Amino acid sequence: MQQNDGRWTEAEHKRFIEGLKLFGKDWRLIEEHISTRTCSQIRSHAQKYFLRFDKLKEESMQSIQAPEELRLAHS
Repeated sequence: MQQNDGRWTEAEHKRFIEGLKLFGKDWRLIEEHISTRTCSQIRSHAQKYFLRFDKLKEESMQSIQAPEELRLAHS
């Protein structure tokens, strides 16, 4: 299959997530699983994905904790 550059398609990202579940961070195996991206492109995508994931997780935790903080501030 031809290698892509530029934005990841929804299908490629889905295969990336599947690859993470199946192979962990074995980028070579994920490269074979996706088949349209190089190992370097996959590592770069993973880095950005994990940064976004951590940011969303942090924001989610803050929104869960916010009511508690507000309650304590008004006690």
